[in-house]
Amino acid sequence: KNIIEKVVSTGNKNILIICGPGNNGGDGFVIARYLYQNYRNVEVIITTNEKNYRGNALTNIEILENLEAPVYRLVELEDEEVKVMIEDADILIDAIFGTGLKRNVKGELHTLINLINESANFVVAVDIPSGLNGDTGMPMPDAVCADITFTMGLPKLGLYTGYASDYIG
Repeated sequence: KNIIEKVVSTGNKNILIICGPGNNGGDGFVIARYLYQNYRNVEVIITTNEKNYRGNALTNIEILENLEAPVYRLVELEDEEVKVMIEDADILIDAIFGTGLKRNVKGELHTLINLINESANFVVAVDIPSGLNGDTGMPMPDAVCADITFTMGLPKLGLYTGYASDYIG
């Protein structure tokens, strides 16, 4: 609810939510659902196939699709399309990776993190900036530089150690 209030209070803005393959992506779907139902200027990019989601994440992406919210699959987008979607967003919500990330980010998701960091967006990280190790606070090897981080549940050690202060906003 705090994320929604923060975003909606900013006025008529375009919001892009990027959702990864795990529970953090599922949190992004919940945020997208509420924002889409109440605000409408919302687009979602998913970084994996819907079939890879389970439990609450699967339920919430199905709800989003039933609402006919604009959901795009990263694998179906050209690099330039992704870049334009990121640049056109006034607010970007990072729900790619959470605290479960245990190995370095590579390939298209590493490129995606760099595109986010190169943009002038206001970036909201869900739980922890993607690419930041939840235990050590170290980027793996890069992390999203958020303007603000909304975390849930228990405090994450990685938000208070390492280089976390450079990334959490």
